[in-house]
Amino acid sequence: MIRFGIVRRTVCGEKPPVEVEYLLTPFGRRFLGILDEVRRLQESVDNGAVSEAGGTQKQGIRSGRLTRR
Repeated sequence: MIRFGIVRRTVCGEKPPVEVEYLLTPFGRRFLGILDEVRRLQESVDNGAVSEAGGTQKQGIRSGRLTRR
């Protein structure tokens, strides 16, 4: 992620043990919305609102499109 400019790494100190700090760059912050949606989806799976196979208890997937049952 450092190589792609998503995270910035800063080493503080010269002798071990050194402190290393990782921060999101402005480019990396653009991914926060996606990560938040992934977190919300995982919480739904954990709470049983969405099955791990996909879809919700009231919804199914047919032909790649989300449909209501």
